[in-house]
Amino acid sequence: MKTKIDFLPLIDTVVENGFAICDDFISSDYLAKLRQIIDNHYLEGEFKEAEIGDRFNQTKVKSIRKDKILWLSRGLNTDLDQFYSEIDRLISVLNRYCFLSINDCEFHFAVYPPGAFYKRHIDQFKSNDGRLLTVILYLNEFWEENNGGELMIYPESGPIKVLPQPGRLVLFKSDELPHEVLKTNKSRYSITGWLKHKHTPL
Repeated sequence: MKTKIDFLPLIDTVVENGFAICDDFISSDYLAKLRQIIDNHYLEGEFKEAEIGDRFNQTKVKSIRKDKILWLSRGLNTDLDQFYSEIDRLISVLNRYCFLSINDCEFHFAVYPPGAFYKRHIDQFKSNDGRLLTVILYLNEFWEENNGGELMIYPESGPIKVLPQPGRLVLFKSDELPHEVLKTNKSRYSITGWLKHKHTPL
């Protein structure tokens, strides 16, 4: 990882605007390492076609999304420890200053092959309000506008197009911000996930 980022300005922007963008979240060396992990798992055929719906009611709808994903765990690869360490630090700062009670997270690698997209949606399910904040970290080697694959977000102030630049982190409120991924013209890599409040039974 690079020098630790001061998360407070990022969090202030999320509170004010509903989303924030942080460039150079990770070093180029670590980005290349994560991209190699994706390549290795992808070549081994471990990625699955993404589905829509919560884990109790999932279905493949290729007219809505065509990306492929691999769910992550902290034990999947020790090289992911650095990523999870920064996420834990982000959660700690969020809980301290925003009183969000985040106590869980889930992430997956996402690959959008050429021609893939994800139509406009919101990340929180009607049946489960656990997802509080969406986190996207782009792992592409480089990206140009003609490569497509932009993230479109739709805050009340008007639509914003976000290029999936290397090492760029996007953070936004899962239950409030509609978004979509436009059709990509080249393979597009990311870690995507959610900071969650996991309800504890009484």
